[in-house]
This record gives sequence, structure tokens and C-alpha cells, in this order.
Amino acid sequence: MEKDELLKRVLMMQRLQGMETEPVSAEDPYASMEKDQLISMIHFLVKREDERAQENQDLKDMVKELRDTHKQDVRTQASLLKTQSNLMASVDNLTRQVADLTTENKSLQKQVRDLLSQISVGNKVRFGSTSLKGTKKKVAPVQDRTKNKDDFDGTNGAAMSSASQDDNMPADAEPSEQPQKSYEYRKGLKYQTMYADNRIVHESDVNLLPEGATIIKSVFESTYEQVSYIVQHDYEMIIYKDKDGVMRKGYFPKAEEPKTIDRIPGTHASCSLLANLVFNKYHMNTPVYREMVRLLNNKMNVSRNTVYNWFVKGSEYLKKVLPVLKGKLLAKDSVVHCDETWSRVKIAGKYRKKYIWGMVNEEAKIAIYFYDDGSRGRKVLRDFLGNNKIAALQSDGFNVYMYLDNELIDVDHLCCLAHARAKFKYALEQGKDEEAEYFLKLIGILYELEEEYRLRHLTPEQIRQERQGAKTAKIVQQLRQRLDILLADTGGMRGDLMQKALNYLKSFWDQLFLYLKDGRYNIDNSLAERMLRPMTIERKNSLGFGSHAGVEVSVIYHTFIETCKMCGVSTLEYFKEFFKAIMQGRTDYENLLPMTIGIKK
Repeated sequence: MEKDELLKRVLMMQRLQGMETEPVSAEDPYASMEKDQLISMIHFLVKREDERAQENQDLKDMVKELRDTHKQDVRTQASLLKTQSNLMASVDNLTRQVADLTTENKSLQKQVRDLLSQISVGNKVRFGSTSLKGTKKKVAPVQDRTKNKDDFDGTNGAAMSSASQDDNMPADAEPSEQPQKSYEYRKGLKYQTMYADNRIVHESDVNLLPEGATIIKSVFESTYEQVSYIVQHDYEMIIYKDKDGVMRKGYFPKAEEPKTIDRIPGTHASCSLLANLVFNKYHMNTPVYREMVRLLNNKMNVSRNTVYNWFVKGSEYLKKVLPVLKGKLLAKDSVVHCDETWSRVKIAGKYRKKYIWGMVNEEAKIAIYFYDDGSRGRKVLRDFLGNNKIAALQSDGFNVYMYLDNELIDVDHLCCLAHARAKFKYALEQGKDEEAEYFLKLIGILYELEEEYRLRHLTPEQIRQERQGAKTAKIVQQLRQRLDILLADTGGMRGDLMQKALNYLKSFWDQLFLYLKDGRYNIDNSLAERMLRPMTIERKNSLGFGSHAGVEVSVIYHTFIETCKMCGVSTLEYFKEFFKAIMQGRTDYENLLPMTIGIKK
């Protein structure tokens, strides 16, 4: 209403202003109209005004109705927004519940996998057998598989040659041995050589076969799955006060719980975890930073320094076994091989060249590394040998070993013929000296004879007799004659490489051919050189050690790894069994060696 009044006043003011500028004529427009006409016009104007008033009222009612409708719509919209907000809150709540259920489901699935893994470990099956017919074994004739091994050339005919001869035997003949049966369906097939520690059998449901199907036979197809995860075991420790008032702490397991805490003393690692870490680091030559990635992928967060401390702690327990192992290595009348290799060790902030020694006893199947602050002097070797009465020491031509000849009384010192051969090879390939080919040919014949002795499985005494026979003596004599002729020819045109090869052969002649004295001696020192190869690989992988202590830890682990290799024992299984024995408090170290701890080969 206020707006309408204001509008009327504005129009009135505009009209007055117009009348001031343009005066209205004083003539009355209704003067000529009659009274009836004026009354009719007034009624018409009044009626028209009433109609306009009614229209205005209708418009006002319509506006009011629209305003009421708008207010109702606003209230409805607010109610809808509130309902929507409540629905969103409900959805969020349901989402959280689903997430919680999903997490719980994953936890339950992990528990199920753990239980299945424990069941599979408990239900181990025999290795290499695929038969499911029963446990009763058939008695089969004992066969010598190595008897005709040299006649096998890889073909099926060669593999079945003995069986074919038995099949062609006359019916009335009486064979001295039971004939071997020939299975046609096995010809050309190989034995199964791939198997796993745990085995789970998944059987088929014959009820699902198509209607009318006839079963011929059933076979099993194998697949292999790797399961890798780390389990955290929390042992409840009870802190209590005994009757004397002394505070104590102990683990008191329930009937179904482990009786002891599976943990290496001084660490948080179980026996299997530390054994796997040592196996990956020192046997598989996996750098520690890669091992940390593997642990993180297995959901275990541990620092690199902690892992290094575990390595140190494990090496301290292994170090206690070294005296027993060394005693077997340097037993009386033993034949040992020795060599050394270099490595980079950080000292006073700089990397310096230091040396690691290695000694191996092939007969005892023992290899030991030792390190004395990186020294290469003869004192290191003399201190290691001590007063042990070994029979022979084989090495290369390094002067440290030669100086020991005056100290190692009644000990045969052998040199490596492979080193002499290598010098003649360099003279031929690099120096282009044709005279070297003669020496390479004769030395090659000596190696062929050694390989023949090995294939014939001769005993040391038989090897000694063969070496001291006329055939070997003739070759050695030809080598000496040729050597003397060339050394006497001072005016000959030969290169420095050939001259060095001749001088080396002359200087170490007695040590090079001392292997002919005993069948236990080797023609070269390749056994010790192969032993040092893992240290060379670690040197290339790690590029150096951070301290002398790091080298000591490495040589201890490599000692037992190489000994396990020579004994044919699983390195991983040995470390597991050893750490388990240490955890149990055992100190009978003579029974904790790779060959005495009780691991089946």
C-alpha cells in the first residue's frame, strides 16, 4: 500500500509540474453535456474505478498467494536439504562400517592363510614321489647306475641298451642277474626333478564328469606357488615378585603355546628370519638395501643398522665354532690349499687395499677364510698354521709361501701348474711366440691324464702309481729337456712373456711337479681359487667394506657357506638349525658343524 500511495503522489507532482509549464485551458469540457449524460458518465467512471480496484485486489491476492506458495516451497526445500544431509550422514556411516568389515575380513583371511600354511608344513610328503597308490613299496633289484654311465650318449637307444640286450636273451638261457624290465611308455621321458618342500593335493570330483564319460586314468599336473610373509610373535612376559621379594620376569606358556621364545639372544629376530637374511646377503649376494626393499614389501619396517647388528650377533655365535672347524681343517697329515684375494676396506675415512685369505681341505670338506687387518705378510699364514702337522700346502708362486719353506719343516709345498700354463698361454696369444705351443700341448696332456683318473674313480694310491708310471715320466722329461734347451739358447729371439714363463717354470719346477709324489695332491690350486670367488663377487657388489669388523663378519659367514657347499648341505637349513641350537643354549660346538649338525643331504 505504501508503494501505491508513493506512486500516486509522484504522478500528481508530475501532473502539477506539467500544468505549470503548460496551463490548462479554462474551458470546461463537460459544459456542453446534459445532466443525464453527466450522471451516466459519473456512474461509468465510478464503475470503472470499482473494477480497477477489484482487479488491484485480485492482483494483491494473487501476489500474496504466490508469496505464501514461495514461503512453503522454501520450507519444503529446507526440509529436503535436511533430509539429504541426514541421508549423506547415513551413507558415510555405512561406508565406515563397510571399511571396518573389509579390514576385519582381510585380517580373518590372513589368519586362515597362516593356519593353512601351518597345516601344510605339518603334513609334509616325501620328496620326488608322485605315486598316490599307497605307502607300501615294491622290492626292486639293486642296480648300479654308474656302471654304464660312460656309455650313455644322451639318446634313447643308449639309455635302453642294457634292457634291449636282456630282451633278446634266449628263453632257455639262465641269466646271472635278474633282467631289467623295459617299459615302452617311459622311453624318452625324464624323471621328475622339480619338487617343493610342502605339497598340497587338489583332487577332482568325478561326479562332475559329463554324462556317459569313461575314466581311463587320472594324472596330476603340478604348479608351484611362493608364499612369503613375516609374522610378528608377541610373547606375554609376566613381571612378578617372588617369595623373597625379588623382581623377576618370565614367560609362562599355555598348553597350546610354544614352550620357548623363538629368538636369537641379543636380537629380535627368530632363527628362521636371521637365517634367511644371512642366506640372502652372503650366499645369494643380495645387497642390504635390496633386502630392505624385500622386507618393506613384506610389511616389515626395520632399519638397516638393526639388520647389520643382527648379522654381527649371528657371527659372534658362529665364531665360537671356528676353533673346532679349524682343528679339522689342519688335522694331522692334511693336504690344504691356500690363496688370497684383495678387497677395499675403509680406514680413517679412505678406502685401502686389504687382503682376505682362504684355506681349504678337500678331503675333510672344510673351507675357512681368515683376515688379519688386511695384511698379506707371511706372519698371517704362519700364525694361522701354528704348530699343526699338516702333510702338504699348495699355493701359487707368491713369495710369502716360498719364504715359509724354511719354517714348515716336513711339509710338502706345492705350486700351481695352472699358473705356469697361463704364462705360456699369454706368451702364445699376446707375445705370438710359437715355442709356447709346445709347452701348452704337453701340459694339456697332463691335465687329460688327471681327468682320466677322475672318471675312472681311482683311489689316491692308484693315482700315485699312475702318476709315477712311464707315460707321465716321459711327458715331464720332454718338458724339462725343452726348457733346458731354450734357456741355454741365450741368443734366441724371444719376447719378455716367453722368457718370464720359462723362468717361472724353472724356478718352481720342484714345487710344480711335487704333485706326482702323492695321489692326494692336486695338479693345480684351482680348489682354493674357486673358494675365493664368492669374496670377489661380494667385492664387486658392495664395492668395499666399511671397517675391519665388517670384513670379519663377512669371512665368518662365508666360511660356513663354503663348508656347507663342500659337504653338500643346504646353507639355509644349516643356519636355521645352528641358530635354533644356540637359542636352546647348546655349547657342544663339535656337534654344530655342517657335517655333524644332522642335516640330511
